[in-house]
Amino acid sequence: MFSEWEANIPRLLGEGAFGAVFKWKSPVGYLAIKLLRNYGIPSSQLSVYFKDEWQLLESLGFHENIAQLLYRFTFKPPLSLLKSITDVSLLDNVAPINEHTQQREPRSCSFLGLEYFSEGTLQSYLSKVRQSGQWSVSRLLEICYDIAKGVKFLFDQRIVHRDMKLDNLLVTRSGVVALCDFGLALQLPDQQMIARLSISDAKGGNINHLAPEVRRAKANDNQEVEIPYKFQPSWELGVLFFEISFDSFPFDNIDKLIPPDVRNQAQQHPSGMTFPEEFLDLIQRCLCVDQPSSRPTVKEICSLLESIKTDLSLNH
Repeated sequence: MFSEWEANIPRLLGEGAFGAVFKWKSPVGYLAIKLLRNYGIPSSQLSVYFKDEWQLLESLGFHENIAQLLYRFTFKPPLSLLKSITDVSLLDNVAPINEHTQQREPRSCSFLGLEYFSEGTLQSYLSKVRQSGQWSVSRLLEICYDIAKGVKFLFDQRIVHRDMKLDNLLVTRSGVVALCDFGLALQLPDQQMIARLSISDAKGGNINHLAPEVRRAKANDNQEVEIPYKFQPSWELGVLFFEISFDSFPFDNIDKLIPPDVRNQAQQHPSGMTFPEEFLDLIQRCLCVDQPSSRPTVKEICSLLESIKTDLSLNH
């Protein structure tokens, strides 16, 4: 199937530290093709290096709020595919210049064939919806509920994503939100949700959404430390819900966390939206800094959001 790339060149959607993502119209429909940096790894070892991410995605099974992995393969990309890449370091990584010919020579690279989301990232989707005047409390709650269901699905399998942010949430044409990019995800050994990691590995990919008890873990660089992830999902949901609701980050200083006054934030919000009190209280509880166990569980968050959504629909 992928031999048809020359005749139907995928369109670049985005680039990042991981590599690049392309939109491709395949014989079976649109796919998001993710080209992974090979980090100088010999082609024979690529499948071993990315094994954890592949196995995790393949073991999850179907859930509408998780972006589905449809294919994985190793392939030497044609130069026609690489022409649209603007990140020179990525080009040098996947197609270094031959010092004799001065031409780029593609290496074998690892690719993921993923479900395609026509509305793009949640970050871009929110920008469009807010500008269009179609933003509402009802839509806000639907989005938050979708994210919470995806996080709960992972949590029930002892998985923490560790790179949650608006750019790692995708939106379908019908408005369903799904989690993506599991390159830093961890599956933990038991329900205590404790990992033994080096400090450099513990931070994940997005420190702004990292729970304070995870950030406080300290050890020498060459030592492992126990990292408590049990209440991390509730914290990151609180941060995301705040960002989606108020289009701002809840903390002025990430190194000195002072819990925001969520109700005051809602009252001052320029949109004039009336947020359900129960929803504001939920965000406030999720952002509890000093007592992680006081945060609601992911299961409680899903139940509360479902109840708030139901009450809102009955009252309108």
